[in-house]
Amino acid sequence: MPVFKMSDFQLDSGVVLPEMEIAWESWGQLNPDRTNAILLTHGLTSSHIASGPETLDSRIGWGNGQIGPGRIYDTERHFVIASNVLGSFYGSTCAKSINPATGQPWGPDFPFVTMQDVVRAQAQLLASLGIERLHAVAGCSLGGFQAYQWAVTFPDRMACVIATDTADHDSFDLAAAIPPLLNRFAAVPGWASGHPEVEAMQESLAALREEMLIGFGLREKIALRTDDPAVQAAMLKDEARNWAKVADPWSLVSLYRTAASFDVRAQLGRIRAPILVVMADTDLWYPPAVGRAQVDRLRAAGARVTFLEIESALGHYATTEEPWKWADVARSFLARA
Repeated sequence: MPVFKMSDFQLDSGVVLPEMEIAWESWGQLNPDRTNAILLTHGLTSSHIASGPETLDSRIGWGNGQIGPGRIYDTERHFVIASNVLGSFYGSTCAKSINPATGQPWGPDFPFVTMQDVVRAQAQLLASLGIERLHAVAGCSLGGFQAYQWAVTFPDRMACVIATDTADHDSFDLAAAIPPLLNRFAAVPGWASGHPEVEAMQESLAALREEMLIGFGLREKIALRTDDPAVQAAMLKDEARNWAKVADPWSLVSLYRTAASFDVRAQLGRIRAPILVVMADTDLWYPPAVGRAQVDRLRAAGARVTFLEIESALGHYATTEEPWKWADVARSFLARA
């Protein structure tokens, strides 16, 4: 797994990370003038491993249906790169990383990271590869937050933007979820005043993940594979347990805080690249009304927007699990850009 490293990365808060690491993966080849790169950005609890037989939590790469020859992100034409989010526990600097000043994990002392910090870190990674301008930035859910942030922070550095199942601000109100999340962790016997052993938190994290997955639409996704209720329940629990083996409680809180602070509604006038917005009719996290409202704001700000709402039974999984429902529109959009 490639890892980009740099020293003394200053956050928007003014805090300097003495060491910063960003894990990443790529598919396809850069063209000679390095103008064919597409940056894929991932969801809140996901990773940069968007394609491949396995991910760190033994799941199929979340973008397998979108990445590859002839697919939306065509690896015969584009260099597709996925960057792990700064603050994520999937290989980037986060709360479970070692704080050089103490020699111990950052834990609750990990500094606040903004979405702008996230995309500036990604920009440093791309600069290390000699990529100055992207063909596209594309992401789902929290990945869509990143795509929007790219569009307003670096408006001249991409030809187009694709934002799926997402919004131009934290419309889900993750800030309100943080105190209950901390209370939930604090009730675990092994919490140890916020400095828990990893094993002590796994059961609590697995239960939390199972609830998340149900909200995302995993039950409906599993039902496509088997109609046996016992097998369905076992698959859901296995998925949650595998994630809990990798997850870190303070990193999760940090990611919530980053997402909760995201709001570019006042900056939409800075966007210069055309945007494709794709939503699903059954998504509980970002329902169609959220999509239509952001499209209205984008158009009012002068952005060039293509909007598509797909029908699906898979909720928040719809655009990743059923890419054929929006592939033709996306390929045409990317070609025009």
